[in-house]
Amino acid sequence: MSYTVENKVLNRQLKEKNISHAYLLEGENRDEVFKDALAFSKNILTNFGENKAVEHKFESESSADFLYIQPEKNNISIDKIREMIEYFQNRPLESKYKIALIDEVECLRKESANALLKTLEEPPYYGVIILLTKSKDRVLKTISSRCQIVSYYKSKDIDTDFDMDTLVEILYKSMKKDLLQLLDSKDFFDENKDNKKIMFDNIIWFYRDILIYKFTNSNDKLYFPKYEDIYRQFVHVDIKTIENTISKVEQIEENFK
Repeated sequence: MSYTVENKVLNRQLKEKNISHAYLLEGENRDEVFKDALAFSKNILTNFGENKAVEHKFESESSADFLYIQPEKNNISIDKIREMIEYFQNRPLESKYKIALIDEVECLRKESANALLKTLEEPPYYGVIILLTKSKDRVLKTISSRCQIVSYYKSKDIDTDFDMDTLVEILYKSMKKDLLQLLDSKDFFDENKDNKKIMFDNIIWFYRDILIYKFTNSNDKLYFPKYEDIYRQFVHVDIKTIENTISKVEQIEENFK
């Protein structure tokens, strides 16, 4: 099994050793996404290939720190999620992390989704949850908003020198006042309309970082740790407000031309 991770976002995080606690990987080609998820997990658990004993166990599907969950008859049962919760209650045995990989996460029913949500809200510091789906739109927003969304759709993989600092300044002002403050920055959005997906993904990641910082009070799991001082100013904002803001951003994205 290869160590090669094809996705640029995941590759960057491996190089920077900045691993998030939850990922939502979306892509039409299930084999491509699944292969990358396994390679990403292998890098994390083996400390980037240094631990050969863990590598052997991972490749022989006997690693104590890796749990794979897949649906049965288009359903991921509450018992499977309870198994995952119990799994995360114990510290890693062989690695620095424990990973749970959940395939076709859109097959969660209400009860099992609520159980997963609780773990996403209060993750153990050593826990990494990787969710796979064909489209993030098939996943409950309460779940996707707590994950770093990584897309394998070609139109979303544009490499760009995106002006994130300016965007964060705009988002900071909107958090201080109102989301409609975004509309006052029409010029910035017009200039970046060709990078629409990257721009809106970065907005979602910004708000997702606020949620993570609110729960962990640490920059270890942040996608944009350089903005920790900004996140710190919004730890008082309640979860529902942030989730509603993410929903509004998604609505703006749908209507953005």
